[in-house]
Amino acid sequence: MVNTQYAIPCGAPVGIYLKSKGVMVIGTGEITDRDGTAAEPAAGILKSGDYIESINGKTLETKEELEEEVSHLEGRDAILTVRRDDEVINVTVSPVTAADGTQKLGVWVRSDTQGIGTMTYLDLNGKFGALGHGISDSDTGEVVEISGGTLYDKE
Repeated sequence: MVNTQYAIPCGAPVGIYLKSKGVMVIGTGEITDRDGTAAEPAAGILKSGDYIESINGKTLETKEELEEEVSHLEGRDAILTVRRDDEVINVTVSPVTAADGTQKLGVWVRSDTQGIGTMTYLDLNGKFGALGHGISDSDTGEVVEISGGTLYDKE
């Protein structure tokens, strides 16, 4: 560890990968069930900008984990712990069995985002920073609440 404080200006373009805190809801949508009936199970329950933190008590980090847990519901309700604005709430969504036999909640989600930015400085301890703005989700327009991320060389 270096005790002397130095910042080295960079201005180098970098790739950015960000992991959201929970699974971000982009929106809700219709599911066609086995009988050909359209249903939208999450309508009015989940909204764009919500973050799903858990399903039936199981903490979620990725949209793939959500999909896996929903596939095991077998018609049981999904009790979701959701972060909405500054509040944590529990909501219940009843899954629909889609025409292909899979369980669906009728929700569009994302658990990460990526883009290009500029690294502004690097210190001798390997810490880095950038001047700029919050990263907004392209679908919701909301600033993404992140739990971590990675910078990588643009090339």
